[in-house]
Amino acid sequence: DDAAQRLILADWLDDHGQPERAAFVRLQCRLADWVPDWKERQKLTRQQDKQLAAHRAAWLGKLDGLCHRVEFVRGLCRVWVNGRTLTSKAFR
Repeated sequence: DDAAQRLILADWLDDHGQPERAAFVRLQCRLADWVPDWKERQKLTRQQDKQLAAHRAAWLGKLDGLCHRVEFVRGLCRVWVNGRTLTSKAFR
């Protein structure tokens, strides 16, 4: 649950030409910490939603059309894919 590894990932993403994804990782790490100010938390959540809407397809790549559920947790993606859908579409 330590954010240090994710923040190192964010620095790496910055160094490798992915500043939007790096900012998203940092934002999600901030949201994972307790933010006692409700208005600030709402603002951060809106920023997260806006970044995700803008970059989700690019970050998922070819998986975007195959996932029936996607969850980003501190910048890392968890995907749920139907096995039949994945194999039938991947091998066309």
